[in-house]
Amino acid sequence: MDLVPKTCFFTGHRIIAGSERNMIKSLVNEEILNKINDKVEIFISGGARGFDTIAAEQVIFMRKDYDSIRLCLYLPCRNHDLKWKLSERYRLQKIMEQADEIYYVTDGEYEEGCMKKRNI
Repeated sequence: MDLVPKTCFFTGHRIIAGSERNMIKSLVNEEILNKINDKVEIFISGGARGFDTIAAEQVIFMRKDYDSIRLCLYLPCRNHDLKWKLSERYRLQKIMEQADEIYYVTDGEYEEGCMKKRNI
């Protein structure tokens, strides 16, 4: 019996063409299901635009049917979305409201290297 829950960390491209979003959502859902079948319980997103956002939203969607899975966000700093479009900031806020846990690599505002630390 595993005492430490299995974990999956999502990371990917920041820019995703609109024509590819539905296909990526479908592939992410399929991979989440594969991981659930492999007893993965924790899904982590780095909170970036693009793939990280899609993956986090799909975990939230899948929790409706699989309430044992959890979404954790590993964010580089408290204001990493400062220069994002308003619609992107809104999406991140909605994800944050539904996340089970949020970790900040740097507790304050953006500083040199915080994105790299998050990725590590």
